[in-house]
Amino acid sequence: MKKLTLVALIITVAFFTSCKSGSDRGQLVSAKTNKKFFPEKPYGMVLIPGGAFTMGKADEDIAGSFSAPTRTVTVTPYYMDETEITNGEYRSFVFRVRDSILRTKLAILAEEANMGGGEPIEQKKGDASGISKYGFIEQDSTDNAYYKYMMDNYGSLGDINSPTEGRYLNWDVDLVWDTGDFPDEYYAEAMDSMYLPVEESMGRKRKIDTKKLIYTYLAFDREAAVKKSG
Repeated sequence: MKKLTLVALIITVAFFTSCKSGSDRGQLVSAKTNKKFFPEKPYGMVLIPGGAFTMGKADEDIAGSFSAPTRTVTVTPYYMDETEITNGEYRSFVFRVRDSILRTKLAILAEEANMGGGEPIEQKKGDASGISKYGFIEQDSTDNAYYKYMMDNYGSLGDINSPTEGRYLNWDVDLVWDTGDFPDEYYAEAMDSMYLPVEESMGRKRKIDTKKLIYTYLAFDREAAVKKSG
């Protein structure tokens, strides 16, 4: 009798248990929880919200035309390093490096042309012509004793490892990129040195030699300097 009672009790418990969990229809399910899940923000990252944009005729295609069909591209949210920069900022940086290298070449060529025995090249704004207007800017040494001393004794401002030797480039004059408007052969020589050789170029449009876009930078760690001095 006791055995029958125990068997009946087990069957009853199993029945009620199966009825209670009938929503899973006998499938294996994970433990349920009412807590919401929030992903942890990775260290040093920022969340970029999702969105959509139109891709197409605003971009130049492989053939060099703007006939690419437009299409809508959807971007899902993602994390990005907080030190990343935009494409526009990177483009500005590359152009700055390119222009500074070209202006340095032009200034050095202008100086060499001036030292070749010809007429002295004027450095005043508006008085120069050809490549001479891209020469180094000469400071007025009458009001700058340090500049006069360094140039008289060292011939530079002390930065002898730099092609400019510490002198200032003339950023007030615009660069000319159209070959038909080059002011003289010196300018053409400087521009030619920036591009890939003709035998390595495809088509009529020559490309900038990216291997020549070399830049230097200086960084100062204030906290490390304080710790070292302390």
